[in-house]
Amino acid sequence: MKLPCTGKSNAAKLQKGGLKTADRKSADMVRKLRAQVRELNAELAGLKARQEEIIQNERLHALGQMASGLVHDFNNALTPILGASDFLVMNPQMLDRRTDAMKLIESIKTSAHDAKKMVMQLREFYRPKEDLAPQRVNLNSIADDVALLTRPKWREEACARGARIRMKLDLRDIPDVVASDSQLRELLMNLVLNSIDAIEGDGAITVGTSHSNGTVAVTVSDTGKGMTEEVRRRCFEPFFSTKGRNGTGMGLAMVYGIVKKYHGSIRIESEVGRGTMFEISLPAATDESATVPEPVAAPVQSMDVLIYDSDALSREIFAKCLRNDGHKVVAAASVGEAERKIKSKRFDIVVVDVATPGCNGNGVEFARAVKMKKPGTGTILMSGSSLYLKDDAQRIEGVDVILPKPATISELRGAISDAAQKIRDYKTATGQAESNPTS
Repeated sequence: MKLPCTGKSNAAKLQKGGLKTADRKSADMVRKLRAQVRELNAELAGLKARQEEIIQNERLHALGQMASGLVHDFNNALTPILGASDFLVMNPQMLDRRTDAMKLIESIKTSAHDAKKMVMQLREFYRPKEDLAPQRVNLNSIADDVALLTRPKWREEACARGARIRMKLDLRDIPDVVASDSQLRELLMNLVLNSIDAIEGDGAITVGTSHSNGTVAVTVSDTGKGMTEEVRRRCFEPFFSTKGRNGTGMGLAMVYGIVKKYHGSIRIESEVGRGTMFEISLPAATDESATVPEPVAAPVQSMDVLIYDSDALSREIFAKCLRNDGHKVVAAASVGEAERKIKSKRFDIVVVDVATPGCNGNGVEFARAVKMKKPGTGTILMSGSSLYLKDDAQRIEGVDVILPKPATISELRGAISDAAQKIRDYKTATGQAESNPTS
């Protein structure tokens, strides 16, 4: 009797069962790997959010260190403005003495520019992350800005504690570098603030620039307490600080990150009791990285302009300046008045402040509504806020030009000229007649 031959069929079954088991194991492994990837991505997102929070806190910490001193400096700038203008109002006969009156007026203008510069520098120091696009920057101008912004800290605060800190700028003729001016300002600010903290009594801080072999260098040196070798080796580590509760441990880590981002290098020399020197080296800008100069605006003939600003003084001054340039200006103090005037008259340009009551409290919405109803109208948004900077106009629908406040007559004229160019571009694109007030 023949026994059934089951060897092959059993082997096939075993092989098939083995494959199913292997498939199940592979599927389980894939599921586990996917779960681990999801967990890692979640952890990475959390770390990035935490890093952003720490960097934000570091910026606020630096601003907090400067705040009280900047208030002092700002009040110093306001003193001659109030004093000179008050004197002229109380002594109108001074206006007959042209030379003396002009000196007082010049002092008002100079002080106003100083106050404006302080505000602009603070705004640049704290620009949003998306505004950190690289451009040609000169480190000498950054050093000037930082010396002014930190002056209350190294001069007034040091004096208040009975010490004297001298700030010296040794700035050479140097080429530009390609970087974010805001980040370079932040970098230099951190180094100078560290130097101030390192000086316990009298001392000096020197900021210098130089260049050689296609590299631009900026150095910050001080006569402070210096660093031990261990501190020098670890100072760029995130969260490492010798300041206790007064430090976040992220200042120099941010400096290191910015330097590496722009393909630079950093060198430290320090000795306990003798001070510290930081040297930052960055590649010099080449001809290929040169920025394209802005085209010179064509002359602007008389135009019909509507100014909508709820602040009476700003509205009056801007209207007076534009009328003096030959423009026909109509002013509006409220959204209702502005809308009525637009309905009853054609305007070439509408100038609106960003903080306008009515229209959702936002001049952007008003400008957008004007553009929708009358596309050929130029729109200028005036803004004293850090939310809107001059370069933002290209990404804000309905706004042709942004005019930062406070603005000089020259800046106001430039904004009008830019808006007129936008009108010409629109009319060319839409095939409209060339014969218009802005041609």
